[in-house]
Amino acid sequence: MVCGEICRRARFGQDIDFAGLMDIPDREAGSVGSLLELVDALLEEIRRELDAGIQFELLLPADEESVDERTASLADWARGFVLALLRGDNTAMTGLEGDSGEFMQDLVKIGEAQAGGESEEDERALAEIEEYIRVGVQLVFEELQPDPQAETAHRSVH
Repeated sequence: MVCGEICRRARFGQDIDFAGLMDIPDREAGSVGSLLELVDALLEEIRRELDAGIQFELLLPADEESVDERTASLADWARGFVLALLRGDNTAMTGLEGDSGEFMQDLVKIGEAQAGGESEEDERALAEIEEYIRVGVQLVFEELQPDPQAETAHRSVH
């Protein structure tokens, strides 16, 4: 959900304010303040990875975990991304065209994935889907970035 929210806010040139999003009233209170510092660091790292492009990685269980557990986690990740991206904007998915739009449709289907086995073939398929999602999220993030040339052209028109 965090990655989806970062991408959603990229459309408007906004950074995510986790404490505001979660409606946490006292941001400085003891352990809450420490937790928010860690969350802010995570958000900054994800944003930095998305800005850099190829470095973005999904936060999923380690490869040592079962394929079933990793598949379920990947499906949860996909559902969370889609839900956050669409939060408050029913047109967000239709606004994505071409490869991004196709990716989002695929991501909805991936969110419905069920674990199917522990074979080496299942392991390879899961790795390919993880890579597809990693690249697809990057594509969506880049597509949703405001176009600085359009903003400049809009401001210079009198």
